[in-house]
Amino acid sequence: MSAAPRSRKKASPDRPETREQLLLAASALMTERNTVDVPVGEVAARAGVNAALVNYYFRTKTGLWLELVRRDAQVALGELDRLMALDLPPPRSCAGTSPA
Repeated sequence: MSAAPRSRKKASPDRPETREQLLLAASALMTERNTVDVPVGEVAARAGVNAALVNYYFRTKTGLWLELVRRDAQVALGELDRLMALDLPPPRSCAGTSPA
């Protein structure tokens, strides 16, 4: 009698979506718990992959955290660049006024 096939997809280290799944899972857990201190095993379980893949992609839990910071900073800076390119006038409350 053979074992039933597993329903979970096997993650391959060569699949780019695996790395993104880990980042999304870590981000979600950190947000839910309001802390960066989340176990690697729980991040991997949330992503549906083996915990060893965290080390494969990020070397350490700190490496995973730093990649999240890098990714989120890149998004924020891109949005800031977009806003700066709009060349909008400052709101009245921020506009410089001359003393009376």
